[in-house]
Amino acid sequence: MTNQEALNNAYEYHVHQGKPPGYDGYNCRYHDEKGRKCAIGCQLPNSERFENVSTGLTTIFYLAKCEENANNHLTVELAKEVVAHFEGCDVKFLSDLQVAHDTAAEMTFFHERVKAEYGIVAANWNLQIPE
Repeated sequence: MTNQEALNNAYEYHVHQGKPPGYDGYNCRYHDEKGRKCAIGCQLPNSERFENVSTGLTTIFYLAKCEENANNHLTVELAKEVVAHFEGCDVKFLSDLQVAHDTAAEMTFFHERVKAEYGIVAANWNLQIPE
């Protein structure tokens, strides 16, 4: 997956489809019990397996290199799946995309704000805004 494809997927999910953020009022989640998904979670196949995981991307990429589980909510196996799914993407880009979602998720007007936040990420990474 390329950075552009990851941006396109998140943009399609939150902006074009108008899906709610993966945010429960306190924390962002990849997939929560109500089916809400974040910028990363909306791209994961079978994302319900990541329900209530709020582990940061840096931790996921670290955990994927480990041999033992270090987190009750996220196993090494699931962390490796995330890393494999986003192979080809820059980890810093994915972090920026997630931060854009998380920033917007705390706002009243999420969809307008996430559109603007994803636009900033696109500009910073020389990517195109999906039409």
